Amino acid sequence: METRYWLALLILVGLLSLGIIGSIIEDDSLTKCHNLTKGIVTDVYQIKSRGYFVKYKYLVDSSYYSKTVSKPKWIMVGNINIGDSIDIVYSCSNSSFSDFAPVN
Repeated sequence: METRYWLALLILVGLLSLGIIGSIIEDDSLTKCHNLTKGIVTDVYQIKSRGYFVKYKYLVDSSYYSKTVSKPKWIMVGNINIGDSIDIVYSCSNSSFSDFAPVN
């Protein structure tokens, strides 16, 4: 029984590490080099105790990409709707890495 516990714990730590490392790589890639494009909001929804999420799609070099992100704090809940056009930054090295463009 104890071996199963340690094995499960090891697998859990490994999966969490992969998620954290992937997020760091994506953020680093967007910081080093990014391009700006327009995206379209395809869904806005709420998960209780986790907040609001925005799903959007965007076009880069004739390929569509889609991503779901937490709603940025600077966007009010009623101010973003399905079909709205938004500014997106995407990575030069991997077009699937993207986020809302920062507001200046």
